[in-house]
Amino acid sequence: MNESELKDLFVSSLESGHIFDSKNKNLPFTNPNNKMRIKSEGYFGQFDLVIAILNKENKSKTCQDLENSEAYYNVLMRTGQLAEFARAEKCRIDCISFYPVELKSGCDILDVRLPNQILNGILTFGKSIVVLDEKHVNRASLKFLRLLPATIIGYTGTKDFFRILSVLDRN
Repeated sequence: MNESELKDLFVSSLESGHIFDSKNKNLPFTNPNNKMRIKSEGYFGQFDLVIAILNKENKSKTCQDLENSEAYYNVLMRTGQLAEFARAEKCRIDCISFYPVELKSGCDILDVRLPNQILNGILTFGKSIVVLDEKHVNRASLKFLRLLPATIIGYTGTKDFFRILSVLDRN
């Protein structure tokens, strides 16, 4: 499978909610009340995808659904990006979260560039997601990947279903 096929499958699974963890729970940001915007080759081509989540569920003065410290950290560190996006989407800055996604298809190899790509995502957006095709989802690579500070998602090989292999827990 090449990268564009993996990208299409991943976007399809995001839109249909087919990304599950071991307890059959979906990603927290795929709440149906949230709006999702996906940009291919986002942030000047540094990431394969950048997912923007707009939490419009809460109409009060503050978005309580987001972790407050994360929301304020995003506002302090990424004011320009958030302000521009908020203006375009006509929403408040504290209701926006960005998720950079790095795709690793069967044509890619897992080498020393992956930790650098993950760190770039963390330094730019505060978090990082790595999506692997079924070739890279094996025991040997998972031992290595669980050490990385990123959310790791793997393709199951069935339609557009993915599973969460590892989640970065900052707490």
